[in-house]
Amino acid sequence: MARDSLERSLREFDGTILFVSHDRYFVNRVADHLMVVEPGRFRVIEGNYETYQLLIRGGLAAGPAATKSDGKDPKQKSSKPEKRDSQSAEEKPAKKRRFSYRKVTDLEQEILERETRIEELHTLLSQPETHRDGDRVRALKTEITQQQEALESLYAHWEEAVELNW
Repeated sequence: MARDSLERSLREFDGTILFVSHDRYFVNRVADHLMVVEPGRFRVIEGNYETYQLLIRGGLAAGPAATKSDGKDPKQKSSKPEKRDSQSAEEKPAKKRRFSYRKVTDLEQEILERETRIEELHTLLSQPETHRDGDRVRALKTEITQQQEALESLYAHWEEAVELNW
């Protein structure tokens, strides 16, 4: 009963909650995004634990059994001869960035600002007096779309920054 109440409260909460749990059932019922800790990186999975399991079964996410101790994916076949035997971990080529370097904290701050602005725009859009002005409604919807597109890019940038900057 207390567990059901906790799950219901967490699902109904509009904010962000970060929790750590070994209870797969609880994670599956409450989480809508997972941060998966893997050797040398963190990955964000949009969905719950069941979604993550489907990705693993589909070969789209590396599961614990899919990585060997040297960090190579045993399913991945290379047509090139392996030269890695003589290379140490420090000699591996750096992963190429999609985005310019930015501090994770700066990205998080901008994400927060854009999420806050989107909430403000939705509040403005929900007010009855706003609906009396069609141009205002269109302008608000346009800005919401622009903010959401920028936010999606920021999320990808943040994920890359977390992976490469640490």
